[in-house]
Amino acid sequence: MNKMLLLITAALFLACSSTPETYTVETIDGVRHVHNLEPKWDDEPKIELEFVRKIGYLEGKDENHQFFQVHGVMTDETGNIYVLDSGNKRVQKFDSEGKYLLTIGKEGNGPGELAFPGQMDVDEEKVFIVDPSNGKIEVFDQLGESIACINPNFMPQIVRYLGSDQLVTKLISRPPENKDQKQNLLTVFDFDGQITNQIGWCIEPDSPVLFRYLNDIYFETDDVKNIYVTFINENRFEKYNKKGELVFRADRPLNYTIAHREILSKYNTISADLTRVSGNIGVDSKGRIWISTYQETPVMDQNTGAVKNKVLALEIFDNDGVFLGKVKYPFPKSAFVKIQGESMFFTDEDYIVIHEYKIIEK
Repeated sequence: MNKMLLLITAALFLACSSTPETYTVETIDGVRHVHNLEPKWDDEPKIELEFVRKIGYLEGKDENHQFFQVHGVMTDETGNIYVLDSGNKRVQKFDSEGKYLLTIGKEGNGPGELAFPGQMDVDEEKVFIVDPSNGKIEVFDQLGESIACINPNFMPQIVRYLGSDQLVTKLISRPPENKDQKQNLLTVFDFDGQITNQIGWCIEPDSPVLFRYLNDIYFETDDVKNIYVTFINENRFEKYNKKGELVFRADRPLNYTIAHREILSKYNTISADLTRVSGNIGVDSKGRIWISTYQETPVMDQNTGAVKNKVLALEIFDNDGVFLGKVKYPFPKSAFVKIQGESMFFTDEDYIVIHEYKIIEK
């Protein structure tokens, strides 16, 4: 009798103490594939965003705080803030309190000059600015002096510095001419513009038109140079180590069905009708992965390609790809630009004013 009672008590304890499974994992070719079912935090996020400051303004007399088309925000080890002010062909450097320090680069086509900078990266010593119009990457020191110019025979989009004079980039995806060949997702190259490594594999749809769109990605690196990739038009994100080895691939629950198809554009050319899934990706000081994700089926303007109904949330995953929870965007029409440490930067919808927030643990 006592033994039976003990067994019943133990069964009830296990039933009450067990937690529902929020994800599953399968191993394919030695790599973890994480299938997230629901967030571990339920509906109560354990993180919130606290407003810190604005940098830049629409009107004012100080031109050092007037931006036009902000395409990037970075910080260095001392907390200085770098703003890629693409429309004004420069990078503006501010201290950790938002006080203007100096300008890096100027308009032009010569050494240390920029035609229309598209992306940048910052490490403890150097500032890298991608200038697609001039087919180069300008390298400056922290005081704004031009110290090098990289001229690869391809044009990088996003770049991140991996150390040891190595940069990683995403090239424009094109189907390989030989169908038996596979195309890599990321390219690593040195300061001489020579390719030193290839990372990941592109998705391979039957349609050449869809090939490019399905391989549109954002990527980011963490402090130890792991690389995190999110696919803009697919429910898929990945982590690679510094050597370029795939650590995991993951997906998450969506409130809509993903569908891609070829369409005839108004110019009588073959285009694509896509389901947009995610925007940018970032990693905070605790190694958590943040991805801006559409929460309902995005409605695309077929003429401009813009999303008409931007219903986004910041979804948060641990460093193994497990879905933790989500937080709302601070304001609906903002563009998520960058996470560094405990700081998160957004621009307004006009890419003119930067809003800095701090990640707060509840």
